[in-house]
Amino acid sequence: MEFIRIMRIEDFIDSTLLDEGVADVRYGGSPFEELKKLPPKQKGKRMELIVKCIFDKLGFLVEKPISSDHDAIVAHKFCELKGSTMVSTLTKPTFSFLQIRPLQDYDKIIFSMFYPHQLIIMEMSKEDVILCVNDNVFKKQHEGKNGGGDTYCYYGNEKTLESLGASHIVTLD
Repeated sequence: MEFIRIMRIEDFIDSTLLDEGVADVRYGGSPFEELKKLPPKQKGKRMELIVKCIFDKLGFLVEKPISSDHDAIVAHKFCELKGSTMVSTLTKPTFSFLQIRPLQDYDKIIFSMFYPHQLIIMEMSKEDVILCVNDNVFKKQHEGKNGGGDTYCYYGNEKTLESLGASHIVTLD
């Protein structure tokens, strides 16, 4: 076999494989374009900060959590904050909300849906969360090697969340 010397590596590698983050064309030019590219843990933390900032600017009292069972105290309620950008593999707008833990100490979950040019924030009471778990609407989520925990996930959007008892807090365009 003859040795082949490649002069320009870029000619042999798809340039998108070398980008900082995986781009989603739906978010091109969006205020959330860079957010969409972040790794999951960083993206989740950034979404929490964005939602806290919005609540603060809307005049809600936003306080630090008193335990790791919730992310913030908003208007005197223990709130777990869940945010998501659109799932890339589906054609209709769908969001993935992970790590839903019904046994933790919170009053409500705040669901934030980061569309390319819109942000919809909704809330669901812990009672409704428990109903969704009991009705198998929120599905068991795998928890690593040991498994066996009470962690759930949900794939949906504002219409499906509303049908489950969630209510709108704010929509920003």
